[in-house]
Amino acid sequence: MPVENGGSGDVVGGAGDVVGVVGGFDLNDDSKGVVGEIKSDERPDKTEAEKLVAQSNGTKNGEVRQTSELATSNKKSDTSASFLRAARAGNLEKVLEFLKSNTDINTCNPNGLNALHLASKEGHAHVVSELLERGANVDAATKKGNTALHIASLAGQEDIVRILVEHNAGVNLQSQNGFTPLYMAAQENHDTVVRYLLAHNANQSLATEDGFTPLAVALQQGHDKVVAVLLENDTRGKVRLPALHIAAKKDDTKAAALLLHTDHNPDVTSKSGFTPLHIASHYGNENIAALLIQRGADVNFVAKVTTCVDVYCAFVLTFVLTFIAPHCGHVRVAKLLLDRKADANARALNGFTPLHIACKKNRIKVVELLLKHGASIEATTESGLTPLHVAAFMGCMNIVIYLLQHGAAADVPTVRGETPLHLAARANQTDIIRILLRNGAQVDARAREQQTALHIASRLGNSDIVVLLLQHGAAVDATTKDHYTALHIAAKEGQEDVATVLLDQGASLTSTTKKGLTPLHLAAKYGNVKMAKLLLQKDAPVDAQGKNGVTPLHVAAHYDHQNVALLLLDNGASPHATAKNGYTPLHIAARKNQMDIANTLLEYGAKPDAESKAGFTPLHLTAQEGHTDMCSLLVEQGASAGKPARNGLTPIHLCAQEDKVGVAAVLVKNGAPHQITPLHVASKWGKGNMVLFHQITPLHVASKWGKGNMVLLLLDKNANIDARTRDGLTPLHCAARSGHETVVDMLLEKGAPITGKTKNGLAPLHMASQGDHVDAARILLYHKAPVDDVTVDFLTSLHVAVNISGIQNQIPDTSSEGNKTSNEETKVKEQVDPDTVFEKICPLDGENLKEYDSKKRYVEHNIDDSLYNFQRNLDWLMKPPRDAIKPVQENFLRLKSKLQIDVALLESNLITIIETKRLTIPVYSADQVYANVSLDMERAALQMEEFAGALRMILVTDVTLGLFVVFLVLWPVLIWLLVTPFLRDYLDKRDSYRLYTPLHQAAQQGHTQIVNLLLEHNAEPNAETKVGD
Repeated sequence: MPVENGGSGDVVGGAGDVVGVVGGFDLNDDSKGVVGEIKSDERPDKTEAEKLVAQSNGTKNGEVRQTSELATSNKKSDTSASFLRAARAGNLEKVLEFLKSNTDINTCNPNGLNALHLASKEGHAHVVSELLERGANVDAATKKGNTALHIASLAGQEDIVRILVEHNAGVNLQSQNGFTPLYMAAQENHDTVVRYLLAHNANQSLATEDGFTPLAVALQQGHDKVVAVLLENDTRGKVRLPALHIAAKKDDTKAAALLLHTDHNPDVTSKSGFTPLHIASHYGNENIAALLIQRGADVNFVAKVTTCVDVYCAFVLTFVLTFIAPHCGHVRVAKLLLDRKADANARALNGFTPLHIACKKNRIKVVELLLKHGASIEATTESGLTPLHVAAFMGCMNIVIYLLQHGAAADVPTVRGETPLHLAARANQTDIIRILLRNGAQVDARAREQQTALHIASRLGNSDIVVLLLQHGAAVDATTKDHYTALHIAAKEGQEDVATVLLDQGASLTSTTKKGLTPLHLAAKYGNVKMAKLLLQKDAPVDAQGKNGVTPLHVAAHYDHQNVALLLLDNGASPHATAKNGYTPLHIAARKNQMDIANTLLEYGAKPDAESKAGFTPLHLTAQEGHTDMCSLLVEQGASAGKPARNGLTPIHLCAQEDKVGVAAVLVKNGAPHQITPLHVASKWGKGNMVLFHQITPLHVASKWGKGNMVLLLLDKNANIDARTRDGLTPLHCAARSGHETVVDMLLEKGAPITGKTKNGLAPLHMASQGDHVDAARILLYHKAPVDDVTVDFLTSLHVAVNISGIQNQIPDTSSEGNKTSNEETKVKEQVDPDTVFEKICPLDGENLKEYDSKKRYVEHNIDDSLYNFQRNLDWLMKPPRDAIKPVQENFLRLKSKLQIDVALLESNLITIIETKRLTIPVYSADQVYANVSLDMERAALQMEEFAGALRMILVTDVTLGLFVVFLVLWPVLIWLLVTPFLRDYLDKRDSYRLYTPLHQAAQQGHTQIVNLLLEHNAEPNAETKVGD
């Protein structure tokens, strides 16, 4: 770049003595730049017109016309000059007058300067704005190629620059010498203008014809503020670095020296916490690093984010999952830092040292340098990695050899128990494994999950490493924590080459995992056909059973791997193999709706009616899941549509409960019985335990669970709408009790008998009232259900409302008052003796004898109901005594809660009952009643606890002897066990056979809406029992 007096462009005397000459642009020379252009528009002492007039005095008369035209031209020139002077002076009024007189807004002087140029130079914003609004050319150039933006930038007119840029002035236009507006602002140290232009996409890379950039001229002129702005803006990416960091990155010592001259802090940090020395170290810029250290930079400065010291940055500044990972290495910078006492064993948060990082990037020279400066060869990270682990994983052979030669241990485990051999196997580093084994690494070293290098290599399918490990004595059948061998893992991952090597070395085909799976099971599970074929060729047991008895064919069926299933069947797999629960592969395929597998199994002879241990066939399972196509397939292959399981369930029962209408249609079409079945165990009926019911049809089940579509289907197939269970329940009873008003209405529309009663005399309206199902009751009443139907007993709604029967059972008999014994055991037995209890309920006089016999017969006929309670008591019997007493206490609390409905009303009605029955005993207060109940229940609990302990001891000691004692010695107690639940239910659920009109039911349960509904339909509120209560 030329300088004044033809210099070479070097800065004489340093930055402080720079002469204001840049690229031939001398502010003192008006022939070189804009200033000269501007000065040349000054008005001359004598106009050209005057000179021409003086010269024309001696001309001929014929030249007068030419002189006149010249005078007119000079007048226009004078107008333009005046217009330009007005613009330069900022006289907006005169400018506007000239424009009104049609003066050309873009007129210019001989140097090419127009009004916009002159107003911009002087900073007349109002004139500039008006000119631009009236159409002045914003990018009009002078003879030297300078625009108004060039001139305003040179003059530091920030407001003018903003106006021009807002009017789309070209920020990167270059003059004849290559000057840009940014260059001019940088040359004159107008840092605010520089910052504004950069913010509006000014390109600082554009150079002059002499090759100077804005940064170069700012450095030459010593404008540190502009240098800082330009350097900061030069950062690429999202993170903007300070100027000194950019100088360090570019290894620009001149810029760095200038910046440090004004700001003496060499450890200024970026937003990420890095100092310029971090940056210089990272890029290996030795010169700038030396300058920074000379100026006092801290060689052990820790970055606040990465916790990485400068010596790290000599090798790495790249982030990965481990927070710090090697990126690059610069030996000279590293030596410079280490010579300045940088810590060779400094650690990042995850424990990485510079040696780890050098090993990661295979920087052998740096490794040697670090070890010479005291770096620890056995340093470990938080995860337990040593430098040898890192080098082995990365495959840095020279470093591995160097570390081993300098004493690195070959078998140091990580936190997960992995040695360098494990990591080398994981990274498929065959040569590294060979070196480690030759240097004493244990071939069967175990990681945390008991994995060896052989397991890892088998999973990754590296047969070369597998061969190498086996040659060095690796155990071919070594197992992991879950008992997986290398062959299991290879079978799971489909690594055929590895499996071949293992099998050739004698790997076991029958070894099993913790779940009992062989390699063939795993090949079947993951659908690896080639692996399964290889294993079968090596005589793998095709019907090997797992822990639950499943075979590979079961597994293939479950995961729908058709090709594997075909392969197994072709190699002799049995389609009849059963698991421990009795399921065949066809059961699994049917439940999972695996059509292709099912077809294949049936083609190979699978039985469509095969039963599980519970008696379920494949058709049961697919019916329950609602797989119509599978159901059709099985029926076509001969599966029985009505075959019951051991608990009496047929396929149509299951699909009725789950509302699988499509399957039900197929089953009925193929002859599935949908009327009464001999026996049915409803697992969801009642309280949740298994309850034995007789003569339940699919229509009962569908009604119970509110499956409307299924109800319609069954009725369309002529299901008996009045079918009754052994207890007399019709489908309408079931729907009403569950509150399914839609099904209730459906059944009534189809002609279901609305007055049908159970053996207890309960009508559908009783059921709806008992369950507080208002909508169902409303539908029944709409269909004319009788509101005053009574059951086999005649208690009034008043009895129900006050729950008086619970007290009645607690009234002592005066006839036996004098014969009371103090023997607590006798009193307890009396409470559970059926005759004693029934006598309290219905005293044995002539009037009630018939009722007593009826009730006793009722208990005998419904003994099946008590089987539920018998099962519940057997479960209770096996509990510890303190756990066994809890339900007894809960029963007492429930009873007490019921007695507390209304104490005053209870006492009043108690007197009424006593007088009605003509008893001569004193009236008991409510508190006395509570006390009696509490005493009786506590005595019963003690007796039950003692019996439970005795019986449990017998059962544990000798089951046979225990059964003998139960039936021959303790038969009275067994009878007590059978009857007690019935009595407890009698107290808790009297509504099932003592609350006898719908109004009784609703009043007893406190269902106000039902009571009002029944009374609105003329229910009799004063119905009486036989004894007049």
